[in-house]
Amino acid sequence: MKGLEIDMKKKKVISAVLTAALCLSAAWPAAVSADSADTVKPIDGTVSGEGVPTEETIIHAQYLNGFEDATIRPENQVTRAQAAQMLSGVSAKTDEGKQTSEISFSDVKADAWYYDAVMELAEEGILKGYQDGTFRPDRKITRAEFAAVLKAYNDSGNAAENQGNDRSAAASFSDVSENSWYYEAVSEAAAKGWITGYTGGLFKPESNATRAESVTMINRLLGRSADKMTINMATDIRIMPDVTDSHWAYYQLLEALTEHTCTVSAQEERWTSHQPGTVDLAQGWHNIGGELFHVSSSGCFDYNKEVEGLSLDSCGRYTTGDAELDALLTAAVKEALRPGMTQEERLRAVYDYAKETFSYRGAENVETGSTGWELGVAKTMLTDRKGNCYSWAAAFTYLSRKVGYPSNAIAGESISEKGNRSIHAWTEIEFDGTPYTFDPQIEAVYAANYGINYDLYKKAYGTTPITYVKPEIQEPEEPETPEPDSKLSDILDIVYDGVESPNTAKIALNSENEKYYLGVEGLDYRAGIGSDALVIAIPHSVVLIEMNEGADIEAAKKSIKENADGRKWICVGVSDEDIRVESAGNYILLVMADNSEEYIANFSAHAEEIAAM
Repeated sequence: MKGLEIDMKKKKVISAVLTAALCLSAAWPAAVSADSADTVKPIDGTVSGEGVPTEETIIHAQYLNGFEDATIRPENQVTRAQAAQMLSGVSAKTDEGKQTSEISFSDVKADAWYYDAVMELAEEGILKGYQDGTFRPDRKITRAEFAAVLKAYNDSGNAAENQGNDRSAAASFSDVSENSWYYEAVSEAAAKGWITGYTGGLFKPESNATRAESVTMINRLLGRSADKMTINMATDIRIMPDVTDSHWAYYQLLEALTEHTCTVSAQEERWTSHQPGTVDLAQGWHNIGGELFHVSSSGCFDYNKEVEGLSLDSCGRYTTGDAELDALLTAAVKEALRPGMTQEERLRAVYDYAKETFSYRGAENVETGSTGWELGVAKTMLTDRKGNCYSWAAAFTYLSRKVGYPSNAIAGESISEKGNRSIHAWTEIEFDGTPYTFDPQIEAVYAANYGINYDLYKKAYGTTPITYVKPEIQEPEEPETPEPDSKLSDILDIVYDGVESPNTAKIALNSENEKYYLGVEGLDYRAGIGSDALVIAIPHSVVLIEMNEGADIEAAKKSIKENADGRKWICVGVSDEDIRVESAGNYILLVMADNSEEYIANFSAHAEEIAAM
């Protein structure tokens, strides 16, 4: 025999518990293909009566473990060490019940995680080493070798005799020759329903057995079949981050992953109790394989619930709860990502996607005070690929969640480099307890419109040219707003006359807002009035001040011109050439708008009239 040596003559019971569990007068499950799940009908109540098998309560030990990141990796190929661990695990033996072996292998150290399992099966004669004294624990097992292992395990007295044994079953496998060393093992395994083949009548004996295939074969050997009803209704079942409930071996894997007490009758299994599906991960959010999961305080993956405002589906994965948005996100992520990316590269990729694919479109402010405001604007952005800062923040927030990051869209304020505040939205993600800001909108718009290349990817608060201010839990009361100066209001009407303008308001200038409107503080003026667009997405500002008698008009104009912030609205702004400052008598007019020349023309045309007012 090649690779895996097995003593077919040794027969010894591994444990009384396993023997009791397996020595039932029941039919073995019918064979099914490896790419389809078994159908199990849970029994209802205790079965008894003449001619009906009597139920017996037994314990099915957990014999499959996940990896450090809680994944199962069903398609990973099984090694000799892993096969030994699985078969040893089904016995539910305590350390006290295990025998001390006199067998030794040069490559199996006493501190190896598989040591006890290998020694146990070697002592039972189910597995042997090689002539050079090695066991070769990391060597992969083929499907033919695994069939031989199953036969050896069965021959050792650890599995009940299958009813209806038909050795002709292997004849259906066109790639299993009667002259092959594994013919007898494959024949018996096929006849007893432990193994099945592939489409086209193939068994693929030289292909390496996967974890999902191995578990399925072991379960069939032992007559174990998951209680689907209990699994589907339980609130603490083991979530497998890399296996959804659509996987062909989903229930087979859970049978192996979950220690449970059950009743078995007519080869139907019903769980009466089970151990919660805990994992060795800290409480909180986890990015596993690019998907977002949450572990509860009890150590279980949360599922079918909402945690911190994020919804988790029946398989524990984050979902928006909106099928249309989920589909849009799936398509966008597929477009943005490349195979083989690391987690950080995936996050960077969807950030760049948002930065390079979306474009700015002015719109009215979003009602961010209501829960779930992000969903609608995100769908619009992903569909139209145009939107304002709220749209950008919402869409990138969902994109980053889609690749496994518990992000949040923040609707707050931002402060420009020149110190002006404006409403704004961005995305926040915590790393190791520290929140970071992400702002693809500002980065994209400022580079395209102003040639300013900000780096706003994953920045700690207070480290960027743009300052991000999260909203207060309780907004302070707004102070009373004084009425604007009537004379200045009249002059402003002249400036606006006949010009198509956005909806505007007239605000009296004071020490608290003068820097926002003028870009400078402390000018020697009697009164001032500012007129900004109510729709912030449209860059527009007209400001008029009346200087005091004797004030240096030209110096004031120069200071305003140098300090006026054409991008005080954060999201959008005006170019330097569209920032105009003119005077008439003691009056100074500041205009920042794409059509600033129209306002300046009105002001200049009535300069003498205005100067005399």
